[in-house]
Amino acid sequence: MTLKAGYWSSKADPLSIFKCLEVEACLGGMPESCAAGRQSSSLVCAKCTEGKIRGDNGECFPCSAESYVQALGIVFFVHIVIIVGYYWVNAPVPVITNVKLVMGLFLD
Repeated sequence: MTLKAGYWSSKADPLSIFKCLEVEACLGGMPESCAAGRQSSSLVCAKCTEGKIRGDNGECFPCSAESYVQALGIVFFVHIVIIVGYYWVNAPVPVITNVKLVMGLFLD
């Protein structure tokens, strides 16, 4: 049995055929045939093999040191935003602000 390009099936159940989300990821041919860098055992060749990351065009590329640095930078930035946001939301309100607010309510 051979599949058309853009379709995938498993070796265990070759009659269950799935259309691939990314046509170029599924080569067609024998069941579990995927493009280079794709896990043939993942449903519709959706996952990249270990040590590779999906690029903007859908291809799987080897992970570089820059990829790890960018990911760590984003994680670090998100943590900083969460910490600053927590302290900003939970900071005590100055008494002067409360007095101005109450006075404003009575004087308006």
